[in-house]
Amino acid sequence: MVTDHGGLTATLETYFKAAGKGPDDMYGAGFDLSPATLEAMRKGYCDLIHDQQQFLQGFLPIVQLCMSIKYKFAGLHIDTGSGLVDKTNVEEIAPLVEQGIR
Repeated sequence: MVTDHGGLTATLETYFKAAGKGPDDMYGAGFDLSPATLEAMRKGYCDLIHDQQQFLQGFLPIVQLCMSIKYKFAGLHIDTGSGLVDKTNVEEIAPLVEQGIR
């Protein structure tokens, strides 16, 4: 099951249970890390996340606005470096998710 945004990804466990499925009965994937998605991943209801790094998506436009207004820099295309998170690397960034940074 693949969800299309973080609000749905965070509730994969609910969908699995409503369908009578356990954590290993289906593959769950989606977008955006949140504390709820982190917990679903730890329980096995979420297997893969496309981490869009929301902090950077909010912070970098403000930096760009300040630089454009103060220094007249043109707009930039900024890749926030999305990555994939699964059980092999989730605990590495879990503290940042729990702090609201990732």
